[in-house]
Amino acid sequence: MEQYRQNNNGYYPQKNNNSSTVIGRILLVLISMVFIGIGAFIIYLGFWQKESEEEMEKNYVDVEAQIFDIKVHGSGDNRTHTVFIEYMYEGKKYEDKLNYYSSTMNVGDVVEIKCNPSNPKEFMSKGFIGKISIILWIIGGVFIGVTLIIMIVCLVASKRKKNMSVYGNDYNRPNAYYNDGELREEDEKEVF
Repeated sequence: MEQYRQNNNGYYPQKNNNSSTVIGRILLVLISMVFIGIGAFIIYLGFWQKESEEEMEKNYVDVEAQIFDIKVHGSGDNRTHTVFIEYMYEGKKYEDKLNYYSSTMNVGDVVEIKCNPSNPKEFMSKGFIGKISIILWIIGGVFIGVTLIIMIVCLVASKRKKNMSVYGNDYNRPNAYYNDGELREEDEKEVF
């Protein structure tokens, strides 16, 4: 397609400099590919986490732990809680911090955990098994989806801007139609 086309007013649009547009599109695609790669890596981590969780589910043993202390840090909206648990495994007592808090928790409550039999200090909260991988998949998917949407919107906006600068409107083929809506013969091949 030619850069110079005569419109109905006899105006010949100036040739625009496409080098900055091409560089901008290349940068947009490259940056988008980096973010899509990051999203794909996060999804991969989700699959890796899922395998790890399945291994824990299979090899770790169920243990009941009891909450012996809940410490509150900060005040107002900035409050955080640290839950301390103790549990017995093969006659030995272990104490550690739980990796989550719920407002329904109280000192003396029993929580279910899974403990590594070869290293009983290692444990996983039973309620979290399976959820971490799902969270990673969602984050990775959102990362990729948002990047693709931004890339498409930017490319469409760039094309519209180019059409505005070349043709004076944002249609792909200005003045391709006669007033009655029929295509001119010379434009019919270019439009389709």
